[in-house]
Amino acid sequence: MAACFTASPLLPDLSAQSEPLPDRIAEIDLVGLSRIAEAKVLARMQIQVGDRFDEEALSEEHLRLFNSKEFLFVDVARVERRADGVHITIRFEEKQQVVQVRLSGMESLGRRTTLDALATRKGSLLDPQSLIQDRAEIERRYHEAGFPFVSIDYETAPAADGVIVIFRIAEGHRILIEEIAFDGARSFRRGELLDAITLRERSWFLGIPHSGKLRRDVLFEAVEQLRGFYRRKGFFDAQVAVGPLEFSDDRTEVAIRFSIVEGPRYTVRAIEFSVPDGADGTRALSDGELLELLKTRPGDAWDGERISKDRDALQSAYSDISHVDARIRVEPVYELDGNAVTLRFEISEGEKAYIEEIKIRGNVETRDKVIRRQLTFYPGEEVRRDKIEDSVSNLYRIGYFSNVSPAWEAASRPGYKNIIIDVEEASTGRLIFGLGVTTGQGVSGSFSLQKSNFDITDLPDSFSDIPDAFSGGGQSLVLQAQPGTRFSRYRAQFTEPYL
Repeated sequence: MAACFTASPLLPDLSAQSEPLPDRIAEIDLVGLSRIAEAKVLARMQIQVGDRFDEEALSEEHLRLFNSKEFLFVDVARVERRADGVHITIRFEEKQQVVQVRLSGMESLGRRTTLDALATRKGSLLDPQSLIQDRAEIERRYHEAGFPFVSIDYETAPAADGVIVIFRIAEGHRILIEEIAFDGARSFRRGELLDAITLRERSWFLGIPHSGKLRRDVLFEAVEQLRGFYRRKGFFDAQVAVGPLEFSDDRTEVAIRFSIVEGPRYTVRAIEFSVPDGADGTRALSDGELLELLKTRPGDAWDGERISKDRDALQSAYSDISHVDARIRVEPVYELDGNAVTLRFEISEGEKAYIEEIKIRGNVETRDKVIRRQLTFYPGEEVRRDKIEDSVSNLYRIGYFSNVSPAWEAASRPGYKNIIIDVEEASTGRLIFGLGVTTGQGVSGSFSLQKSNFDITDLPDSFSDIPDAFSGGGQSLVLQAQPGTRFSRYRAQFTEPYL
C-alpha cells in the first residue's frame, strides 16, 4: 500500500468570509490507531493544540510521522476552520506486529541461522519492503547451497496480537556439477580454462562430495570470466556461451558445456608511446628508455598479463625518478584489415614530487623517533619509491611491527607530498620460566625476560599500567637467571643502539 507524504493539505477558500476565523489549533484528531496509544503519538508531534496554525509546519509533521516507519500509511491531514479554531484530522494505517515467522518447506538449510538473518522477526513491525528483502536473502542462501531452482513466496495470517509471516519454500533439488566441458577451445588446455573460472566440478575427499554446487550467478560469472580470459590472450573476437544444461534422470547432477568460438589471435604490430611534453618542453623518459623496460616486442602475440606487467614496470620507472603522479593507460589500436594491433601506452608524466612532511600512524607504544631512525628519506627530498621500499624493509628488520604500509597524500604546496607510514605493532617481549634436575648440577631453575622494544624511561603510572610500561624506546633488555643448588648464573644486558 502506497503512502502519500509530499502533498500539502488543502485549505478551504476563505475569501468569501466576512470575518477571519481564529487561527489557533483547537483539536488534533488521530484516527485509525489501535496498537499505539493516541496520547503517545500526540506527545511526539511538534504541533500541539493551542499553537498558531501553520500549513508548512503541518506538512513537515506529516513527513515526520511517515518517516517514523511505524505506519504503513499516513493520510494527508484534513483541516477544518470552525468558530473555536482549526480542527486537524489525520488518518493512519498502522504496521502490524509480527508474532511469529515460519519457514514452511525448509528441509535442507538451518532454520535458526536463516531466521537470524532475516529483518522480519518476532516482535518486529511488518514491513512490505523487508519481506521482499527477506525473500531475496532466503533465495540467496539456497543458491549458495546448490539449489538453483528454489521457489519462495510469502503470505501473512492474522493472529491475536498481530500477524504471522509464512515463507513457503519449494526447494527443488540440490544439483551438483559432474562435468565441465569447453566445446570449440583449441588454443588452450582444459586445465587452463578451468583455472580461469570459479565454477568447479564436484570432487571427493574421504568419500565426501566437495564443491560442485550449481549456482546460477557463478555460472553466468564463468561466461564473463572466459570472455575476459580470451580477451587478455589477444582473442578479441572470441564468443562464449553456455550450451543446454544436461541433467541426470533424477535432476541432481548436471553437465555444463561452454560453447566457444575463438576467432583469430591478434598480434602486436608496433608499440607507441603517447607522451605530451612537460611544461619546459622536455620529457622525463624517452621512447627508447621506455621501450627497454618492456618485455613485449613487435610481432608477439597479444598477452594481457605480460602487457599489464609492462605497464607496472613503466609506473615503477616513473616513481623511481619522483614522478609519482604519472598515469599510464594501455590502448590497443586496431587496423582496418588483418589481425594486428598497435600497442599504445598513453602516458601523463606529471611533475616531480617532493616531500613536505612525514607522518607516522598506528604506533601506540613505539615512539616516532624510533621509527624515523629507520627511514632513508627526509622532508625536502624528492619522493623516491626505492627509498620508501628500503625504509619499509628497515622497519620490518627491527622486528617491532607486524605490518608496515607506506602511502602518500597531497600536501599544502603544489608539487609536494606528505609521506605516510602506517604501522601495526607486534609483540616485542618474551618471558620464559623453567625448572630442571640433573645428576651433575642438582636442582636448577631458569628465568628469562627479553624485550626488544624497551624504554627505560617509560615508567608505569599505576600497578595496572605495568604490562604496558617500559615500551617503545627502541632499546633492548635481557634479564636471565639460573639459580641452582650447586651452581647459579645471572645475566643482565641493556642496549641503547643510538647512545
